[in-house]
Amino acid sequence: MSKLSPVLLGLIASCALAGDLQAQPSFEAPPPSRAVVEDNLERRAAYLARVEEVHDWRIGLHDLDDPQSVPDFSAIVMLLMMEERIDVCNRRVLELMEDPGTGPFWMFPSAMVALAGRDKLSAEAHASIREAWRTTRQQRGDTENHWVMYHTSLYLMSELYHNESGETWYTGNSSEKNLIEARGWLIDWMNTATTIGQGEYNPSHYIGEYAIPMLMLASFAEDPKMRKRGRMMLDWLFAEFATVTLEGVLRGPNARTDDTSVVERWNALASFFLGCCSKRLLLRKDTVVGEIILRRLR
Repeated sequence: MSKLSPVLLGLIASCALAGDLQAQPSFEAPPPSRAVVEDNLERRAAYLARVEEVHDWRIGLHDLDDPQSVPDFSAIVMLLMMEERIDVCNRRVLELMEDPGTGPFWMFPSAMVALAGRDKLSAEAHASIREAWRTTRQQRGDTENHWVMYHTSLYLMSELYHNESGETWYTGNSSEKNLIEARGWLIDWMNTATTIGQGEYNPSHYIGEYAIPMLMLASFAEDPKMRKRGRMMLDWLFAEFATVTLEGVLRGPNARTDDTSVVERWNALASFFLGCCSKRLLLRKDTVVGEIILRRLR
């Protein structure tokens, strides 16, 4: 796992957790200790161990030696980042691009495959992704998290395939025009979210849909300013969540939820991210998140 940066590790783990929550490793193993790990190095080591557990579990769902195996986008990204079974990745990308999807939930994983496989996928596999982004009309969606995922994906793909004409994009716009539109929307959303607030504030089950695109910016954006904005928004999102949690469980007001989270607050995706946090750790002044929380509570 040492090949991957901490941000990329979090990105890949988040993608895996964004799917079916009923078969995660945490449901099969004893629950982790709730004792706060104060030492930064120990806390990081524990985090990397949890990510590796998710990685091994996710990849283990597929028999990669079986030519009929069908690893999905999440598994492909993990394999690409680990530089493992590139032959399987090439085969599956070609198969998946034969019937491309539409909308943010297809855009962001296909964009991550293109970005993670930039120097690893075959020319044929890359060409199939590029063709899908040319011919398949992408729907923007109709909620705040959809729009964030949509514009982040369009932004990063337009950076990856820069200086290309409108004929090569489903939007009909050039790469530069796509970048201007996507960057402008994202910056406006960030400014609104950190001043007025989010429309989907503190969503019990949608934190992943905001964390994933911001992790994508922090990991893959070529513009250092956009990369930094991604990191800053991650701090902001989780600091906002921390102010409405009790012992790591979401307890405060929230704009959106789902049936499971209403009955079992501890089982909401939001609680998975903050389950090991304590007030003592979160309110430390020497952390970015702690500084944001203290400022909001004053």
